[in-house]
Amino acid sequence: MNGLDYIEGQGQKEIYICSETGKTFSNLKPLWRNPKTDSHLLLPLSDGLRPNEINTKERSIWRYSKAIRVERDKAVSLGEGLTPLVKDCWNGINIKMKLEYFSPSGSFKDRGSSVMISHLMSRGVREIFLDSSGNAGSSVALYAALAKIACTILVPSSTS
Repeated sequence: MNGLDYIEGQGQKEIYICSETGKTFSNLKPLWRNPKTDSHLLLPLSDGLRPNEINTKERSIWRYSKAIRVERDKAVSLGEGLTPLVKDCWNGINIKMKLEYFSPSGSFKDRGSSVMISHLMSRGVREIFLDSSGNAGSSVALYAALAKIACTILVPSSTS
């Protein structure tokens, strides 16, 4: 197993997979890396992205809640995701641009921050620490505040 294989059967949402060895660990307690190899951990692939599993009535990233490993009713969310696309022409090419400034913090990082903070909160994490030079810091700070998780962000002095 390489950590990217689909895992069938009961409990597939309750494991981490070592990216280096394929060894599995319970995700019922916080764990960031394989304690023996220091390799990062992955979640197994699972269901949730088939058209009939997407909640099209939901107007946020949580429309994919069956694929996100946090219960929808425990999500820390401000409606992130589904930012509009606008048509334009750039260098003679027709393109569509995603208007990420419509996200709650004004950052495309809000989708990931919503999922991450929701997951951390579901695991009982009450304090986080992050280094950032911009988008990630503002987004994580917003969602941490919403979840009432203490948040310390280190920002380089050279950041505008």
